[in-house]
Amino acid sequence: MPSAEQILTVVVPTKNVAGKIGRLLDSLLSVRLAAREIGTDIQIIVQDGMSVDGTQSLVRGRLEVGDALISAPDKGIYQAMNRAVKVAVGRWIMFMGADDRILMTVICSRLSQVVDPAVMLIVGDAKRGDGVIRGRWGWRLLYAHSVNHQACIYRRSVFEHLSYPEEYLLASDYWLNLKLYLERARVLEWRGEVVSDYGTDGISSTQARLAMREEMKVRRRLLGAFGICANLVKAAKLRCAR
Repeated sequence: MPSAEQILTVVVPTKNVAGKIGRLLDSLLSVRLAAREIGTDIQIIVQDGMSVDGTQSLVRGRLEVGDALISAPDKGIYQAMNRAVKVAVGRWIMFMGADDRILMTVICSRLSQVVDPAVMLIVGDAKRGDGVIRGRWGWRLLYAHSVNHQACIYRRSVFEHLSYPEEYLLASDYWLNLKLYLERARVLEWRGEVVSDYGTDGISSTQARLAMREEMKVRRRLLGAFGICANLVKAAKLRCAR
Protein backbone atom coordinates (compact mmCIF):
# COMPACT_ATOMS: atom_id res chain seq x y z
CA MET A 1 0.00 0.00 0.00
CA PRO A 2 1.17 3.58 -0.60
CA SER A 3 2.62 5.35 2.43
CA ALA A 4 0.48 8.44 1.76
CA GLU A 5 -3.19 8.49 2.67
CA GLN A 6 -5.42 7.66 -0.28
CA ILE A 7 -7.86 10.48 0.30
CA LEU A 8 -9.93 9.70 -2.82
CA THR A 9 -11.01 6.44 -4.43
CA VAL A 10 -12.09 6.65 -8.07
CA VAL A 11 -14.32 3.75 -9.14
CA VAL A 12 -14.51 2.95 -12.86
CA PRO A 13 -16.91 0.23 -14.09
CA THR A 14 -15.74 -1.05 -17.48
CA LYS A 15 -16.51 -3.53 -20.21
CA ASN A 16 -14.80 -3.53 -23.61
CA VAL A 17 -13.73 0.13 -23.49
CA ALA A 18 -10.11 -0.14 -24.66
CA GLY A 19 -10.74 2.42 -27.37
CA LYS A 20 -11.92 5.21 -25.09
CA ILE A 21 -10.57 4.78 -21.56
CA GLY A 22 -7.22 6.38 -22.31
CA ARG A 23 -8.19 9.99 -21.59
CA LEU A 24 -9.71 8.99 -18.25
CA LEU A 25 -6.52 7.22 -17.24
CA ASP A 26 -4.51 10.27 -18.31
CA SER A 27 -6.67 12.52 -16.16
CA LEU A 28 -6.29 10.20 -13.18
CA LEU A 29 -2.51 10.33 -13.55
CA SER A 30 -2.68 14.13 -13.40
CA VAL A 31 -4.84 13.96 -10.27
CA ARG A 32 -2.44 11.47 -8.70
CA LEU A 33 0.62 13.62 -9.37
CA ALA A 34 -1.13 16.69 -7.90
CA ALA A 35 -2.18 14.67 -4.85
CA ARG A 36 1.36 13.51 -4.20
CA GLU A 37 2.58 17.10 -4.22
CA ILE A 38 0.58 17.66 -1.02
CA GLY A 39 1.45 14.29 0.56
CA THR A 40 -1.73 12.38 -0.34
CA ASP A 41 -2.70 9.92 -3.05
CA ILE A 42 -5.66 8.39 -4.83
CA GLN A 43 -6.85 4.83 -5.24
CA ILE A 44 -8.14 3.68 -8.62
CA ILE A 45 -10.51 0.71 -8.72
CA VAL A 46 -11.46 -0.61 -12.15
CA GLN A 47 -14.32 -3.09 -11.87
CA ASP A 48 -14.30 -4.85 -15.22
CA GLY A 49 -17.12 -6.99 -16.57
CA MET A 50 -14.90 -9.58 -18.29
CA SER A 51 -13.69 -7.44 -21.20
CA VAL A 52 -12.30 -9.25 -24.24
CA ASP A 53 -10.94 -6.27 -26.20
CA GLY A 54 -7.72 -5.61 -24.31
CA THR A 55 -9.23 -3.26 -21.71
CA GLN A 56 -7.74 -5.22 -18.82
CA SER A 57 -4.23 -5.24 -20.26
CA LEU A 58 -4.40 -1.50 -20.95
CA VAL A 59 -5.65 -0.72 -17.45
CA ARG A 60 -3.23 -3.08 -15.73
CA GLY A 61 -0.32 -1.24 -17.27
CA ARG A 62 -1.49 2.08 -15.78
CA LEU A 63 -2.31 1.01 -12.21
CA GLU A 64 0.03 1.24 -9.22
CA VAL A 65 0.38 -0.40 -5.84
CA GLY A 66 -2.82 0.17 -3.88
CA ASP A 67 -5.01 0.31 -6.98
CA ALA A 68 -7.20 -2.60 -8.07
CA LEU A 69 -8.38 -4.24 -11.26
CA ILE A 70 -11.21 -6.63 -10.49
CA SER A 71 -12.63 -8.78 -13.27
CA ALA A 72 -15.94 -10.57 -12.80
CA PRO A 73 -19.26 -10.96 -14.63
CA ASP A 74 -21.86 -8.47 -13.46
CA LYS A 75 -25.48 -7.58 -14.09
CA GLY A 76 -24.78 -3.93 -14.80
CA ILE A 77 -22.82 -0.86 -13.74
CA TYR A 78 -24.49 -0.54 -10.35
CA GLN A 79 -23.60 -4.06 -9.28
CA ALA A 80 -20.05 -3.32 -10.41
CA MET A 81 -20.01 -0.11 -8.36
CA ASN A 82 -21.36 -1.85 -5.27
CA ARG A 83 -18.63 -4.48 -5.51
CA ALA A 84 -15.90 -1.89 -5.95
CA VAL A 85 -17.03 0.16 -2.95
CA LYS A 86 -16.40 -2.86 -0.71
CA VAL A 87 -12.65 -2.65 -1.36
CA ALA A 88 -12.38 1.15 -1.45
CA VAL A 89 -10.06 2.71 1.13
CA GLY A 90 -10.33 6.40 0.25
CA ARG A 91 -11.98 8.85 2.62
CA TRP A 92 -14.03 9.98 -0.39
CA ILE A 93 -15.36 8.05 -3.39
CA MET A 94 -16.35 9.20 -6.85
CA PHE A 95 -17.54 7.22 -9.86
CA MET A 96 -16.40 7.76 -13.42
CA GLY A 97 -17.34 6.20 -16.73
CA ALA A 98 -14.65 5.10 -19.17
CA ASP A 99 -15.37 8.06 -21.46
CA ASP A 100 -15.32 10.64 -18.63
CA ARG A 101 -12.36 12.44 -17.12
CA ILE A 102 -11.60 14.47 -14.02
CA LEU A 103 -10.90 18.11 -14.86
CA MET A 104 -10.26 19.37 -11.32
CA THR A 105 -6.65 18.21 -11.07
CA VAL A 106 -6.29 19.63 -7.54
CA ILE A 107 -9.35 17.77 -6.28
CA CYS A 108 -7.40 16.05 -3.50
CA SER A 109 -6.17 19.39 -2.21
CA ARG A 110 -9.75 20.61 -2.13
CA LEU A 111 -10.91 17.46 -0.34
CA SER A 112 -8.21 17.82 2.30
CA GLN A 113 -9.75 21.19 3.18
CA VAL A 114 -13.14 19.65 4.01
CA VAL A 115 -12.83 19.33 7.77
CA ASP A 116 -16.50 18.96 8.75
CA PRO A 117 -17.05 15.22 9.35
CA ALA A 118 -20.80 15.68 8.93
CA VAL A 119 -20.45 16.45 5.21
CA MET A 120 -21.56 13.30 3.42
CA LEU A 121 -21.53 14.50 -0.18
CA ILE A 122 -19.85 17.16 -2.30
CA VAL A 123 -21.60 18.31 -5.47
CA GLY A 124 -19.88 20.22 -8.27
CA ASP A 125 -20.52 20.98 -11.93
CA ALA A 126 -19.72 18.80 -14.94
CA LYS A 127 -18.69 19.76 -18.45
CA ARG A 128 -20.62 18.11 -21.25
CA GLY A 129 -19.67 18.92 -24.80
CA ASP A 130 -19.58 22.70 -25.12
CA GLY A 131 -21.85 23.23 -22.11
CA VAL A 132 -21.82 22.77 -18.36
CA ILE A 133 -24.24 20.75 -16.22
CA ARG A 134 -24.80 22.78 -13.08
CA GLY A 135 -25.10 20.68 -9.95
CA ARG A 136 -27.99 21.91 -7.81
CA TRP A 137 -28.80 20.20 -4.54
CA GLY A 138 -32.14 20.68 -2.78
CA TRP A 139 -35.84 20.59 -3.59
CA ARG A 140 -35.17 20.18 -7.32
CA LEU A 141 -34.29 16.56 -6.62
CA LEU A 142 -37.96 15.93 -5.88
CA TYR A 143 -38.73 16.54 -9.55
CA ALA A 144 -35.55 15.64 -11.43
CA HIS A 145 -32.00 14.45 -10.99
CA SER A 146 -30.49 17.90 -10.61
CA VAL A 147 -26.89 16.80 -10.05
CA ASN A 148 -24.45 14.94 -12.27
CA HIS A 149 -23.14 11.65 -10.91
CA GLN A 150 -19.64 12.25 -12.22
CA ALA A 151 -19.53 15.51 -10.26
CA CYS A 152 -20.61 13.89 -6.98
CA ILE A 153 -18.03 12.93 -4.37
CA TYR A 154 -19.35 10.74 -1.54
CA ARG A 155 -17.89 10.18 1.89
CA ARG A 156 -17.08 6.48 2.04
CA SER A 157 -19.17 6.03 5.19
CA VAL A 158 -22.31 6.70 3.11
CA PHE A 159 -21.96 3.19 1.73
CA GLU A 160 -21.95 1.64 5.17
CA HIS A 161 -25.75 1.91 5.18
CA LEU A 162 -26.65 2.58 1.54
CA SER A 163 -25.87 0.92 -1.78
CA TYR A 164 -27.01 1.30 -5.36
CA PRO A 165 -30.24 -0.60 -6.10
CA GLU A 166 -29.28 -3.07 -8.78
CA GLU A 167 -32.69 -3.38 -10.41
CA TYR A 168 -32.24 -0.10 -12.27
CA LEU A 169 -30.15 0.21 -15.40
CA LEU A 170 -29.62 3.98 -15.25
CA ALA A 171 -31.33 5.63 -12.27
CA SER A 172 -29.73 4.13 -9.17
CA ASP A 173 -27.49 7.17 -8.68
CA TYR A 174 -30.67 9.30 -8.64
CA TRP A 175 -32.10 6.93 -6.03
CA LEU A 176 -28.98 7.34 -3.90
CA ASN A 177 -28.96 11.12 -4.11
CA LEU A 178 -32.68 11.46 -3.47
CA LYS A 179 -32.32 9.10 -0.52
CA LEU A 180 -29.54 11.26 0.92
CA TYR A 181 -31.68 14.36 0.41
CA LEU A 182 -34.61 12.75 2.25
CA GLU A 183 -32.24 11.74 5.06
CA ARG A 184 -31.16 15.41 5.27
CA ALA A 185 -27.55 14.51 4.71
CA ARG A 186 -25.18 17.46 4.90
CA VAL A 187 -24.00 18.43 1.42
CA LEU A 188 -21.26 20.81 0.35
CA GLU A 189 -21.84 22.48 -3.01
CA TRP A 190 -18.87 23.56 -5.10
CA ARG A 191 -20.95 25.96 -7.16
CA GLY A 192 -19.40 27.17 -10.38
CA GLU A 193 -16.55 24.66 -10.11
CA VAL A 194 -16.26 22.08 -12.89
CA VAL A 195 -15.15 18.76 -11.44
CA SER A 196 -15.37 16.46 -14.45
CA ASP A 197 -15.94 16.12 -18.16
CA TYR A 198 -19.02 13.95 -18.65
CA GLY A 199 -18.69 11.77 -21.75
CA THR A 200 -21.55 11.57 -24.24
CA ASP A 201 -20.98 7.95 -25.30
CA GLY A 202 -22.18 6.35 -22.07
CA ILE A 203 -25.47 4.52 -21.68
CA SER A 204 -27.07 7.32 -19.64
CA SER A 205 -26.55 9.68 -22.58
CA THR A 206 -27.69 7.31 -25.31
CA GLN A 207 -30.83 6.03 -23.54
CA ALA A 208 -32.39 9.22 -22.18
CA ARG A 209 -35.97 7.95 -22.41
CA LEU A 210 -35.20 4.88 -20.34
CA ALA A 211 -33.43 7.08 -17.78
CA MET A 212 -36.52 9.28 -17.51
CA ARG A 213 -38.84 6.29 -17.01
CA GLU A 214 -36.59 4.88 -14.32
CA GLU A 215 -36.38 8.25 -12.56
CA MET A 216 -40.18 8.28 -12.41
CA LYS A 217 -40.08 4.84 -10.78
CA VAL A 218 -37.58 6.14 -8.23
CA ARG A 219 -39.85 9.05 -7.31
CA ARG A 220 -42.84 6.73 -6.87
CA ARG A 221 -40.74 4.41 -4.74
CA LEU A 222 -39.25 7.01 -2.42
CA LEU A 223 -41.90 9.75 -2.44
CA GLY A 224 -45.15 7.81 -2.69
CA ALA A 225 -48.16 9.95 -3.62
CA PHE A 226 -46.00 13.05 -3.87
CA GLY A 227 -43.78 11.20 -6.33
CA ILE A 228 -46.78 10.43 -8.54
CA CYS A 229 -47.71 14.12 -8.52
CA ALA A 230 -44.13 15.12 -9.27
CA ASN A 231 -44.11 12.76 -12.25
CA LEU A 232 -47.31 14.33 -13.58
CA VAL A 233 -45.77 17.80 -13.26
CA LYS A 234 -42.62 16.60 -15.03
CA ALA A 235 -44.61 15.02 -17.84
CA ALA A 236 -46.68 18.17 -18.31
CA LYS A 237 -43.56 20.32 -18.56
CA LEU A 238 -42.10 17.99 -21.17
CA ARG A 239 -45.27 18.18 -23.26
CA CYS A 240 -45.27 21.97 -23.11
CA ALA A 241 -41.62 22.07 -24.17
CA ARG A 242 -42.30 20.12 -27.38
